[in-house]
Amino acid sequence: MSEDPSRHREGVHFTGGQQHGINFGTAESGSHFGATYNYGGPTTQQEELRALIGELSTLVTRYRAHLADPQTAADAVEALQEETESEQPSPRRLSLFLNSLTMAAGSVTAVTDAITKIKGLF
Repeated sequence: MSEDPSRHREGVHFTGGQQHGINFGTAESGSHFGATYNYGGPTTQQEELRALIGELSTLVTRYRAHLADPQTAADAVEALQEETESEQPSPRRLSLFLNSLTMAAGSVTAVTDAITKIKGLF
C-alpha cells in the first residue's frame, strides 16, 4: 500500500476542479474538486531538525573547552531547542541562532559541520 503523498505536510492541499476567489469553502457545482487539510504533530523535517540540534548540543558540551565563546554557544543551542519546540519554528530565527553559534564555535569543525547540516534543512 502506498503512502498518501500529502501525509506529513501541514496546510491545505487542493486537487482538481476550479476554485475562484478566496472562499476556500466552496467549489463549482459538478467539478471534481478535493481538498486535504493536514494538521498535527511535528513533521518529519521538524523531527529531523530536533534530532540534529540534540546532536549539536552534545557536540557543544563535548568541545566546550575548545570553543571560541562557550557561553554564547550554550545560549544559542538553548535558543535553538526552544525555537524547535514551537509549533512553527521560524527559519529566520533559527538562522540567527545558528550564525551566532557558528561565531561562538570558532575553529571547532565538528560543531561547524553540524551547523552546516542543520542549515541544509531549510
